[in-house]
Amino acid sequence: MHTTFITGGAGQLGSCLQELMPADTRIIAPNSAAFDLSQPHTLEKLLGTYRPNQIINCGAYTNVDRAETQTDLARRINADAVRVLAVYAAKHSIPLVHVSTDFVFDGRKRTPYAPNDETNPLNAYGATKLAGELAAIEANPKTWVVRASGIYSHHGNNFVLKIIELAQQRESLSVVTDQVGSPCYAPNLAKALWEILSVQPPAGIYHFADLGEVSRCEFAQAIVDEAAAAGIIKKTIPIEGVLSSHFPSPATRPEYSVLDSSLLKESAGVSVREWRPALQDMIRHMAARTHSN
Repeated sequence: MHTTFITGGAGQLGSCLQELMPADTRIIAPNSAAFDLSQPHTLEKLLGTYRPNQIINCGAYTNVDRAETQTDLARRINADAVRVLAVYAAKHSIPLVHVSTDFVFDGRKRTPYAPNDETNPLNAYGATKLAGELAAIEANPKTWVVRASGIYSHHGNNFVLKIIELAQQRESLSVVTDQVGSPCYAPNLAKALWEILSVQPPAGIYHFADLGEVSRCEFAQAIVDEAAAAGIIKKTIPIEGVLSSHFPSPATRPEYSVLDSSLLKESAGVSVREWRPALQDMIRHMAARTHSN
């Protein structure tokens, strides 16, 4: 029996990890009040009371724009707390899976980013997440860093749910065309993380996202079309493509952050699906819940 400690257990990825946990696993997923990543000095003692034999860290400070002014808080959660988790894992010789982000890259490439590509974050969020990666790898030899991008699910707050909400309220939407990435359906990522702990491929950095690349505008149109077809919204609406400059924001985002998941597929046998069927899975899930209520 594995005792798996999950940070961020109430978030969308943490929720999916719990829904898809293997049969031989007991999960400990305290809420953020009981295990506060913004207070790194308290965490080692708490971990000692839980005594896990594997850790998945999917808790993070993820407000990209606010991180520009709350950088100290973002660093405590995204880097300092990660070091504490990694030091504990090393001390007890247990595996740590740490979830990171595509925002460690500057977006200047035009082909999918491999795990060994040079990092160069454009914003404070990306910089603090990169610091967390380095801390985790440096402190614990049994660390798997998994970078993901555009995570969404039927849980929590995310781009897909926001677009559906707006499409129910408006006749058209404007969404940026100059940010291109690879969306990631959280249940697919959760399955990949469990597979990593089961197979334990060589420790290091991996990428996971659904296959293909799509602009946020194209993704929004697909969301609306699929939601309308499933009866979640009354009708499809047009999505106007605009440049990022149309929506000024404190943080600069990479223009291109598509992730290449092939190393994880080869090393751990993780299955990777196309982004459109993954989106359809979520929409079907939402429709089934709507019709059952």
